[in-house]
Amino acid sequence: YDVYLDSAMSRADLKLRHVFAKHNSVVNHIDLSFDGAFMQSNCSAYELLFCDISSGKQITSATELKDVRWSDWTCPLGWPVQGIWSGNMDGSDINSVDRSHTGHLLAVGDDFGAVSLYRYPCPKTGAGKNTYQGHSSHVMNVRWSVGDEYLISCGGGDKCIFQWKHVISETSQENKQDNNTEIIENNQSEFSEPSGGDESGAIKPWLGAIKPPKFPPPINKSAPLIKLNLEWVYGYCSSAVAGSGGNKLKVSNNLFYNTNGQLVYPAASLGIIQESMSIHGKRSQIYFQGHDDDVLCLSVSHNRRFAVTGQTASKSSKGKGSVIVWDAVDGRVLTRMDGCHQRGVAVVCFNEDDSQLLSIGLDDTNTHILWSDSQGNWSRADKVAEEKGDKGTVLFSRFIHSKNTLRQKGDSLFVSGGSGSINFWRLEGAKLSKKQGKWGKAKSPSAVLCCGNIMSKDMKYRLVVGTSSGELLVFEDNKEVINIVDKAHSGPVVSISEGITSGDISFLITGGKDHYVKVWNQSLQLISSFDVTKYSLIDGAITSVDYWTDSTSNNVRCIAIGTSGGEILQLDLSNND
Repeated sequence: YDVYLDSAMSRADLKLRHVFAKHNSVVNHIDLSFDGAFMQSNCSAYELLFCDISSGKQITSATELKDVRWSDWTCPLGWPVQGIWSGNMDGSDINSVDRSHTGHLLAVGDDFGAVSLYRYPCPKTGAGKNTYQGHSSHVMNVRWSVGDEYLISCGGGDKCIFQWKHVISETSQENKQDNNTEIIENNQSEFSEPSGGDESGAIKPWLGAIKPPKFPPPINKSAPLIKLNLEWVYGYCSSAVAGSGGNKLKVSNNLFYNTNGQLVYPAASLGIIQESMSIHGKRSQIYFQGHDDDVLCLSVSHNRRFAVTGQTASKSSKGKGSVIVWDAVDGRVLTRMDGCHQRGVAVVCFNEDDSQLLSIGLDDTNTHILWSDSQGNWSRADKVAEEKGDKGTVLFSRFIHSKNTLRQKGDSLFVSGGSGSINFWRLEGAKLSKKQGKWGKAKSPSAVLCCGNIMSKDMKYRLVVGTSSGELLVFEDNKEVINIVDKAHSGPVVSISEGITSGDISFLITGGKDHYVKVWNQSLQLISSFDVTKYSLIDGAITSVDYWTDSTSNNVRCIAIGTSGGEILQLDLSNND
């Protein structure tokens, strides 16, 4: 738990001068004074300590440094940031703060997925703030850019970086005192300290180190007139893990093109519509912001006009997850099914004509709910049926094509599968019932991960399922495997996209953990194969594939690929390279 103090005239002359070893836990934040003479630091034991840079010795009298000017302020514990701590917080609830370079704003990132703006200094509780959502888990760091034009926030579990545009409103009044401004006297009792929980045995070690300056500045407790607009999200939640115990779920198959050829995908609690390159060479993003916690699953309708997302249970939802249908082009909310699943939503998908959708919950029995578009354009969703599933993890679902014999004779409407089983579901009136598929001559896989429809050479529609061991299994209309494509991938087949030509599904695109994208014809013979390893900087294991066709030739123009590393790649096939 040490801080190393170095000095150098150049990088080559860097030498260790002192080691400051007074903290009792991991050191998280360090600030230096304007003249470089002093250092202040916070640690995980909630200590605020001071150091003389020249000697490396601790300054135990906080009073000596109460009027020191600090070149920056990133310590969450200290006199000018006391007001950011509310009474129900403990010392770990705020992860990062950063004072703007102008010195009048304080950005805060907390454990609740929020980025907040306060006026600086903020020594009294109850100070006004502007709060911005988007991150779905702890905000681990916030930093202002040079000139304070942007604020950058980094999420923890959501693995996303948000870029916020600094917008000034009513500039002429920003630095003026108003009715909420009060001059704080040099009286320690006037200042409220962080009144957190019992995080350190009822002892708050930082309190003794907090001393007000001799001449405190004017304090304005109102929210700042500055606003933040979300300008860009770096990140893609391709393989987030949700649930616990046997309900752990790895998100996949959540990257799609919309009707304009723009990419649609989840990031943290957002749905992102990635707009195409403009004539000025710039891209832009549209944000769907209807969720308040992790988006666990996303699907786009077959006409590519609608998107549906399901989220994990949030604090405000009392342990239940919601499903929302929204416009895949402009991000407008169309209809909400709030609190429809316990713990969260594992899987969502549309049927062939986009008139129905299925959602599957993360509860112990993986409850399946069938919804209907009752008024057109998904302005309202009515629950058609609800039924419990198996207790094994469900990883995918797919509606059976209307030309499949299973559908035509009313025997099955959709399938769902995951840990070692696949179920064929039938709708009778308002009741769903299921029947397990048979593996036939295939060895029972440890898990089935994805599924697609295809019209075979004999003009019959069949289901093709990807397994954890790399096979493609073809199911006949008796719900039994009749054909096996062995070693389709050297590892799990994670994603299947249905390829449509002349109105029928005549080819499949698969993505595997082996970093390969493969295209298969109606006989499930390999047409082409692409290794994305050299294009991936982090982890090229594929979690999602989708394609976009040329509007004139109807040929596949490009393939979108999502990877486990949170990357989005596009294969351009327009030049047949």
